[in-house]
Order: sequence, then C-alpha cells, then structure tokens
Amino acid sequence: MKRIERMRLENFQSHLDTTLEFDERLNVIVGPSDSGKTAVLRALRWILYNQPRGSDFLRVSADYVRVTALFNDGTKIVREKTASKNRYRLTRPNEEELVLEGFGVHVPEEILAAHQMYGLRLDSEHTLSLQVAEQLDGPFLLSNTSAMRAKSVGRISGAHFLDMAKRDTVKDVSRLRSYYKREEQEKETLEQDIARYRGLSDSKQHLDQTKRDLDQFQDAIDELNKLHKVKERLAMNKLEKHKAKGHLSRVENVDRWELSFVKMERTKNAVSQLNSINTRKQTMEGDRLKAQQWLNKLGTVEAAEQERTQAENTIERAGALTQLKNQYDELQKNAAKMTIHLEETAFIENKQVLTTEQISQRLLVLGKLKAIQDNREQLVTKQKKVRDNLSRVDSIVETDRAMRPLTDRLEQKRKLSDLHAQKQDIEMRKREGLVFLEKNKEKLDSLTSRYQDLLELNGDCPTCGQQIKEHALKEWLNHGRNIR
Repeated sequence: MKRIERMRLENFQSHLDTTLEFDERLNVIVGPSDSGKTAVLRALRWILYNQPRGSDFLRVSADYVRVTALFNDGTKIVREKTASKNRYRLTRPNEEELVLEGFGVHVPEEILAAHQMYGLRLDSEHTLSLQVAEQLDGPFLLSNTSAMRAKSVGRISGAHFLDMAKRDTVKDVSRLRSYYKREEQEKETLEQDIARYRGLSDSKQHLDQTKRDLDQFQDAIDELNKLHKVKERLAMNKLEKHKAKGHLSRVENVDRWELSFVKMERTKNAVSQLNSINTRKQTMEGDRLKAQQWLNKLGTVEAAEQERTQAENTIERAGALTQLKNQYDELQKNAAKMTIHLEETAFIENKQVLTTEQISQRLLVLGKLKAIQDNREQLVTKQKKVRDNLSRVDSIVETDRAMRPLTDRLEQKRKLSDLHAQKQDIEMRKREGLVFLEKNKEKLDSLTSRYQDLLELNGDCPTCGQQIKEHALKEWLNHGRNIR
C-alpha cells in the first residue's frame, strides 16, 4: 500500500513554502484557527483529484502555485499552475519525468495509476473520495444520509453487483413473460389460421391436376394454331405456285431470247468491225496502188545513179581539159610570137635549122593538144547530157521524199495484215469457245432444272434446313443464270 511520506506546498493559500513529513501510522495536524490546516487537506485533494477547480487557492501576489507529493516507493507527483501552465509532472524511480497537460477537469490516468487512490463511484453523479475527507466531514460518512451510507457500503462490499443482478433478472423475467405471452397469442392465431387450411392437400392435388389439364389444353391450342398457320401458308404457297407457273409459262423462252439477243449483239459488233476493217482495207489498197506506181517510177533510179556518177567523172575530166586548153592557148600565143621572131631572123641559116626542129616538136605537141581539144568537146557534150540527167536525179530525190509516207503506209499495211491474221485466229478461237459454252450451258440448264425439281419436291433448303418459298427459289435460279 502506498502512502505519502512528504508533501510540499508553495504559494498555496496561506502557505508560502511549507514541507510536511508524514509518519507511516497516525498523523495529527493541530494549530490555531486560520493557520493553514484545512489548506493542507485542500492541497492534498488538489494534487490527488484536481479539486477544487479554479485558482482561488493561489496565494495573494504570487504568480504560481505548486504542490509536491513524495510517496514511499519513490514516486513523485508535482501539481503546478501558472498564468501559462497547468500541468502534472510525474517522476518514477529510474524513469524520466513525464509532463501531462491539457487534461481539463479530469485527473490523468497516469497520475491515478501512480498514487492508486481511486475515488468510489456511487452512480453517474456521485463519486466519493474516502481517502481524503472534506472539512467538517464526520468520521466515515456519518455526516451523509442513510441512503448515501448504504450505497457507499454496498459499493465497498460489492453488494451493488447483487442489486444489479437482481434488477437485471427482474427485467429479464418480465421481458420473458411478455415474450411468452406474445408467442402464445401468435400460436393460437396460427392454429386458427391452420384450421382453415386443413383441406389444403386435397385442394393442392385438384389444383395440380387442373394445372396439368390446362397445360395439355394450352398445348392443344398451340398445336391447333400451328396447324392453322401451316394451312394458311400452304394456301399461300399454292397461290404463289399458281402465279409462278403463269409467270414461268410467259418467260419460259427467256433464255433463248437472251441468247439470241447476245448473238445479235455480237453479230452486230462483228459486222461493225468488219465494215471498219473493209473501209481501212480499201483505203490501204488505194495507197498500195499509189505506192506501186511510185515504185514503178523508181525502177530507173539505179540507171540514173550510174549516169550521175559518170557525169561527175566527166565534169572532173572537163575541168582537167579546160586547164589543158588554157595551156594550149598560151602555147599558140607563144608559137605566133616565135613565128614572128623566125621571120625576122630568117637570114641566119644555122639558127633557122635549129628553130625548125624546135617548131616540129612544138607542132607535135600541138597535134596532141588538138586531140585533147577534140576530147574536151566530146566531154562537154557528155557534160551537157549529165546535167540533163542530174535534173532528172533531182526529180528522183523529190520522188524519194514523196515515197516516204507511202513506205510508212506500206509498213502500216503489213502490221494491219498481221493484226488481221491475229483477228482471224481470235475469231476462230471465239467460235470454238462459243460452241464450248453452248454445250456447257445446255448441260447446266439440264442440271439446274433437275436441281429445281428436287428442291421443289423436298421443300427445304439442304444447307440451312429452312423452308424454301417458290419466289425465293425463282430469284435464286435467276441469280444463278445471270452469274453464268
């Protein structure tokens, strides 16, 4: 059990700084009136239970108040209050000081656990401090009322637990009685309700049988509705079949009409192409005749070319002869001068003989020149002929220029001949293809007719299993024919 060994009061009421030492047995505080005896009790309540509240116990002119209690186990509790602080300080042996603030009107749990002097809680409004009495309190609650004493004794002895158990038991018994009574009433009500449904099993059997009969009747009605729908659909199918037969009778030759129309279109296109080709052929035939005429005219080109070559040679020779003639004329002039000189010097005989030999040689030269002159005249004649031929050659060059378009046309004609041969080959292959398609078309028509008969006979689609309507079958077959 803990006890306070020492207590110090600082600025608490009349105590400036008072230290009290307590014995472990009985302690008696005596003194004259207003000497601070009650202040000791108040200081003890203030440090243990934070009572009284406020700051009336602060010594006049003091700025703080502090009460310190030292317990026999070494625990030290300090309660102090200043203008800015209101706190507990707790110190245990071998532990750091613990400062507690902001606890309000209650005592911190750490302080209560430290001094272990708990108040006796009588009810929600009364807490009794048996360890520290108030001023003028009688010994052990003698100044309190009998009820308070009884409640305090009950609390101390634990009799209040019996009162609480008794009170709770009475409440439980009362509640259970009410519950039992309510359950009895509910039981009677249920028995009365059950009595009205004692024949419920028979009614349920009748109800189940009726439900089965209703289900069978509903199934029969559904089956009858299905049959009515099938009948209506059958009538509609017959009507559509009759209409389809009428349509088919009117269009049964459509395939042949379509084939004839396609053939006519193809024949029309072929005739148009043939007319175009025939027109181009006639044009090219006229061009060919013109080209042939030009080719006939150009038959003498080679002879003219030879004459032109001979004329050029003749011109060259005529140039050489012209130079010789000039030399010959110069010699004749020199010979005339020499003759004049000989006549003037005839009296010198030796010299005359020598001049005669020279003259003979020169006459020989003159004879050769005369022959050259004759050849020159012949060459001049040939040159004239060559010039005539050259004029004809110019006309031949012009003819060659005029022949170039004809040559191009002849090349085009050759290409057209090749295209015509290719066209004939394509037409031949086309005729073979048409024969092949005609054979396959007849075979496909036969297979389509057989497939149509089988679908009409079966009435259901072999792929999805749904019923095939006659107009849908017709559209599908027409779609297949168009694809072909």
